[in-house]
Amino acid sequence: MGNICPETYPDPFNFNPDRFIKDGKINPEVTNPEAVFGFGRRICPGEYIAVDTLYVLISSVLAVFDVSVPKDANGNPDIKPSFSIGLICHPDPPKCSITPRSDRHKELVQNLLNSDPTNE
Repeated sequence: MGNICPETYPDPFNFNPDRFIKDGKINPEVTNPEAVFGFGRRICPGEYIAVDTLYVLISSVLAVFDVSVPKDANGNPDIKPSFSIGLICHPDPPKCSITPRSDRHKELVQNLLNSDPTNE
């Protein structure tokens, strides 16, 4: 895995987004994160739908909510990665705070939830 390989990324188990930046720009030497969709003739036909759907989802959440991580005593992000152990390993859900950006945003989300007939 590219993100936990110490030969590619020093100190792989610590949160460090700077590892993807070189001279103030995205490092072009970083492994292509879209490689999960395959290559050539066998590329996933749903790649563009998947990427665009994630973009819309993340943009919508960030437009309405403030998402923040816990801070340590110095005000730095206090991120401790933890993983499930078993046949299939995956990261545990991160600790974070998700709050509406304003009362207006809270009302918008509440109205959306109330208008959904499946949300009873």
